Amino acid sequence: ELVTSDNIQDIIIRDRNGNLIAREPPEYNQKNNPSISPLVVDFSIQAEGVKLGNATITISRDRLVETRFNFLLYSALIVIVTLLIFYLLALVLSRYVTRPISELAAIAENISKGNFAFPELAKRKDEIGLLQYAFKSMSNEIAKQINGLSLLNAELETKV
Repeated sequence: ELVTSDNIQDIIIRDRNGNLIAREPPEYNQKNNPSISPLVVDFSIQAEGVKLGNATITISRDRLVETRFNFLLYSALIVIVTLLIFYLLALVLSRYVTRPISELAAIAENISKGNFAFPELAKRKDEIGLLQYAFKSMSNEIAKQINGLSLLNAELETKV
């Protein structure tokens, strides 16, 4: 099972005197990226407390590096997709919330300057629609009150 693993590069088994018993694969060659140093595990082989020999296993770190690269790549993709989703949510909020509120603020500014003409806005059935209705009602009521005061003022001038 170890020999068929892609992670195992080399297995060397020596007797207790250091003589080579087995090596798999027979000739060591680093299969993948030579710049990534492999992990070398060296341990003794014992049976009933008697040292029979030594084994050295060379394990490639290529898959670990590849897994780390894939993890970083997928993490970056998740971050990009998340940022894209937040950007789209910001656009939706801008279109359906921020822009109508900004329009209402501009209308309120016009009303404070004496311009009571209320522009026709898209009908909405949410809280912003309630605000639009309240602003329109307020604008109409202020215009009526000012017209009424103007009429009273004109009558007063004619009497005087």
